[in-house]
Amino acid sequence: MEVWDILLIGVALSMDAVAVGMTDGMAEPRMGAAKSLAIALSFAFFQFAMPIAGYYCGYAFSETVGKIAPWLSFALLSFIGGKMIFDSVMEGKKRPLARLSARRKLTAGKLLVQSVATS
Repeated sequence: MEVWDILLIGVALSMDAVAVGMTDGMAEPRMGAAKSLAIALSFAFFQFAMPIAGYYCGYAFSETVGKIAPWLSFALLSFIGGKMIFDSVMEGKKRPLARLSARRKLTAGKLLVQSVATS
């Protein structure tokens, strides 16, 4: 692989973090510079650290996980997709849209979850 190939793959894989960051900005339009910087640094750190951690964990557990990897990924993706659908249906029934804006403030916990999820 050439350097340009690696850079393009990195940019393509980080587009989910870009989308989440833009959504955070739209949900909280008067966000300060400190919070914007925290979002960028958090995403950057986890985009850097998670592949390294994944490499070492993958090396340590490659034989065990290799045998069940297709079924494990199917189960995880099915669970996540089902939970997203369930949450969407339940949220539509619980609150009117006018009350949703009060819950859209970005907290440190939400930022941590977003950073881990996008990496």
